[in-house]
Amino acid sequence: MLSTAQAYANSGLSVIPTKQKTKRPAIKAWKQFQQEPPGDTLLTKWFKDDGNLCLAIITGAVSGNLELLDFDFKGELAKAWGELVPEELRNKLVAEQSQSGGWHLIYRCIDPIPGNLKLAQRGILCDGPEGIEINGKVYKAVKKPDGNFYAVVTMIETRGEGGYFLAAPSPGYVLRRNDFATIPLITSEERKILINAATSVNEWKDPILDEQPHLKLVSDRLLCDGPGDDYNARGDVLSLLTKHGWQTAGKSGVTPDGVPTLLVTRPGKAPSEHSGSLIDGRSLYVWSTNASPFESEKSYSPFAIYANLECGGDYSTAAKELSRQGYGKTTHTFDDLDEIFEGQRGTMRDREGQEPCLRDNEGQEGQMRDRVRDRKGQESNSLYSNACAPTQKKEVKSVIVSQSQNQNKNQMDTKSESVMTASSQIIDILKKHGIDENQLQETATELAALGGAARSTCKEALQVAFRDWVMESDRVFKIADFFHEAGIVSRKEKRAVHLITGRMKDKKEIAPVGNNRGVFRKIEDDLDILDWETASDVGIPIWLPFGIDKLVNILPGNIIAFAGVQNAGKTGLLMETAVENSKMGTNVRYCSSEMGQSELKGRIRGFARGSTRFSMSSWKDIEFVNRSTNFPDILLRGEGNITIIDFMEIHEEFYRMGGMIRDLHDNLDGGVCIMALQKNPGAASGRGGSSSQEKPRLYVNVEKTHIEIVKAKNRKTEFNPNGQCKRFEPGAGGRLIEKSGWYPKEG
Repeated sequence: MLSTAQAYANSGLSVIPTKQKTKRPAIKAWKQFQQEPPGDTLLTKWFKDDGNLCLAIITGAVSGNLELLDFDFKGELAKAWGELVPEELRNKLVAEQSQSGGWHLIYRCIDPIPGNLKLAQRGILCDGPEGIEINGKVYKAVKKPDGNFYAVVTMIETRGEGGYFLAAPSPGYVLRRNDFATIPLITSEERKILINAATSVNEWKDPILDEQPHLKLVSDRLLCDGPGDDYNARGDVLSLLTKHGWQTAGKSGVTPDGVPTLLVTRPGKAPSEHSGSLIDGRSLYVWSTNASPFESEKSYSPFAIYANLECGGDYSTAAKELSRQGYGKTTHTFDDLDEIFEGQRGTMRDREGQEPCLRDNEGQEGQMRDRVRDRKGQESNSLYSNACAPTQKKEVKSVIVSQSQNQNKNQMDTKSESVMTASSQIIDILKKHGIDENQLQETATELAALGGAARSTCKEALQVAFRDWVMESDRVFKIADFFHEAGIVSRKEKRAVHLITGRMKDKKEIAPVGNNRGVFRKIEDDLDILDWETASDVGIPIWLPFGIDKLVNILPGNIIAFAGVQNAGKTGLLMETAVENSKMGTNVRYCSSEMGQSELKGRIRGFARGSTRFSMSSWKDIEFVNRSTNFPDILLRGEGNITIIDFMEIHEEFYRMGGMIRDLHDNLDGGVCIMALQKNPGAASGRGGSSSQEKPRLYVNVEKTHIEIVKAKNRKTEFNPNGQCKRFEPGAGGRLIEKSGWYPKEG
């Protein structure tokens, strides 16, 4: 077991021991290895003599953006999943059979991966909360909105950032295809194919009672955007969570797409024990398994948070309560009926042609000759009395709501036909209440148009919202994700989205991805032509330490990374690079996240004392700035300019590093960026794992006594610098002094 653990570690995997029976970590402080892998000393201590342990691999950035697809229940859904994935992609993955007969598929991704995800589930109807026993394990049942009890079992899930899985040669685990020394690196597009195929074979969806159309009648208002939609847009989620005992951990960050996040803790736990993340102040992603009423590894919209915390998960009650609080965007209120009715000229007659004499609530006769002004300022007789209005208005409301909700029916081919149909129904209602037929048509048509306008507004709003979401989404998207993010549950709205999708497909704006139902990709046919004939393949003039510039061509727009352990001399290395290039006439901006003015001056004096090449005046043309974040905003763009970053600071969520470096690359515009990264001793890469190596064209590890060229593109000579090392000693001012020639990395 020890030799295997060491081999896995040499392949860039973070390995820990677990107990055979419980599969739980056999060490108490194991979470530190989610951020940095254990060294050989610890591996020897854990695995040398103890044959009762299993070997587990931690997934996520620490193992190079490692992710695992776990097929449970003897891989029952593996065949259906495999039919949705190209054979070439399937065969690249490492395949391992688990102790229970399930399957593990393992890969690394170019981009950072999220935490553990449940992708496909199955709901089993049970008689009560006792649940059901499957393969010796009891699955408890939960009462769902339809009143039935279901045991929901997970068929396919992932192990992502912060997770771990047991691996061969642990007892019962057998490698069936490929091995952990050659884990494939796949693209984000390929990963989406794998994930979407898994969600496509999902068999479970929470039953939802009385699905409401998007157009709702709540508290005498006709709403285009329901209270839940409105609360999603402007509800104060953080205050709501705080009200129910949740705490903020005081730690914030951003997602790879730049969306701000805030760590939160469930009631009863210390703030340092995080339970979830509040994304953009709106959505709550929960990873705690004990954060009732929320479920682990699920994301909740503001409306869902409100419904669960304030209304016991009753979404209908939550919508009514939010409406009472003023949420919901009103297209038209039914008070408009009063204005429209009263604005029509004419006198209401009873069925015998006499001016009506109706009884009020106390049964007394009363005249309804209220004088009102129409919209042109002329006096006219009221069309209805207080005694007649409630019944009449109620019937008219019913027609308007029904007409505005009757979308996509065959008899409603056009909006004008819909309005005419509703208008005819309203005329019948008004005639029944004794209104003069000669005065009805304009009134009825205007009333019917209320519903038509609301219907049209909702339809257009949905179309705009979906199109905007598609344009802002990744290249490959899933319609179900839009339903989830927009809070769409009604069949009518879903049909409307599918119609919009069809039109976008006909217009060649999107295209389906394989045979995956509901999965599309954006068609991006704008070409960024590479004019290779006029392009220069000659490297820019640049000085690099240890004579690396004599081995490697650096081209406009390149990134150079020096990943070093603490106190290895990264700052001295970068300062020497800055001054040597400045002396060549290159514009250099040096961004320091740690040094103050006094420390900087002391280092410059040290350089000057150690060599006549570095006088105090030789530094005057370098622009030194204090900066620790948002480096893309202050890059020296354009060919011939160098920005040096000392260093790329990140203390958690290391998977973000790849995205941070990509943002730099996208903003260089021909400039060159040279950066320092923190690295753990013995690690193959700096913080961020292998994702930190994607964009740099030159990547150098800096250990305590030597450097190693890990990645060098565009070499100048036949000599291959990859894997070559040089020894050094620290000098004055923090300079690194060469003590050897190039030699290959040992082992």
